[in-house]
Amino acid sequence: MKYYYDLHIHTALSLCADDDMTPCNITGLSLLSNLDIIAVTDHNSAGNAESVIKASRAKNGPLVVPGMEVTTLEEIHVLMLFDSLDGAITATDEIKTLGGVKIKNNPEKYGRQLYMDENDNITGEEGFVLSAAVNLSIDDAAFFAKRFGGVCIPAHIDAPSYSVIGVLGYLSDELGFSTVELTKRADEKLVLDLKNRGYNIIQDSDSHFLGALNERDADNSIELSELSLKALIKKLSVNNLSNLTPHPVYVFFHYSHPTLLQRIRKIST
Repeated sequence: MKYYYDLHIHTALSLCADDDMTPCNITGLSLLSNLDIIAVTDHNSAGNAESVIKASRAKNGPLVVPGMEVTTLEEIHVLMLFDSLDGAITATDEIKTLGGVKIKNNPEKYGRQLYMDENDNITGEEGFVLSAAVNLSIDDAAFFAKRFGGVCIPAHIDAPSYSVIGVLGYLSDELGFSTVELTKRADEKLVLDLKNRGYNIIQDSDSHFLGALNERDADNSIELSELSLKALIKKLSVNNLSNLTPHPVYVFFHYSHPTLLQRIRKIST
């Protein structure tokens, strides 16, 4: 069945987000936009995920995916989406232990990082900048998320900064990702290239203010067996094998391993 999503939304816990990115406001607008699935992806933390989940349930709103946007050691942004709240919270705790750049926040200069409950009451404020890089390499990011029942997705890879292509210059198939996120302005050639290489593609809002949330359209729909966290994470964790016979010239320049059919034939002989 087809469902409509926005899998990259920041709450007021993120420095770059407006203070009105509250659990009630986000879930209320998502409901008005007829979205079926939304994900809470604050920087390096799932601290407001539970509140957004509760706020959405109270109004029979969209399925809320607990997640975060992690800044890797290389300063590459990756989304981590989890199949349970416990997994997201445990992953957040683990992120804290990894260490990395630690900057004390100056609310007057950078803005506030607000923890909220499901009724939009402020319950706390983060004292250190959450968006700073942590000691987790892009090489290890996919495995890290999987440990906690999650999937890791390179974020806005066509953006000039904080993206895997912007930082490294390319996306290696050996990093272990099955899904990538593109902006709404993605080049058609890049989209075709990614599809030829077997990647699932999602397009999200990366919204930091309410007016930027996705609306219900063909660019942000996904086919799932059922509307559940496990079905979504499973879908995003498996490569899209629609192109089993890529052009030989494409294989020569882009593949580091034999194609799937070549490997199957080798095993059969």
